[in-house]
Amino acid sequence: MFISEKPYGIEIDLDSIQGFPSSAITPSGFTPEQARRFTSYMAQNKNTSYLHICEGAPAISSDELTRTQVGEFLSFLISDFIKAKNKQ
Repeated sequence: MFISEKPYGIEIDLDSIQGFPSSAITPSGFTPEQARRFTSYMAQNKNTSYLHICEGAPAISSDELTRTQVGEFLSFLISDFIKAKNKQ
């Protein structure tokens, strides 16, 4: 059975995004733009039921701007998901 035949969710593990303040910061991985495009693309399927974002750790940064950008990026992911769902 293919995933698009039943309800499924999208999981965005922030550990997989380059340089993102997370539980396991990595210099390699997806760019934030790639994560946003993936979220939007996958959310367009009628059976996509939810978005789960995990492993973010903005508190590990002492820079207030970085912590603000984490929240902004999470908001972008959520709004990308909602916009894609509303296009159905």
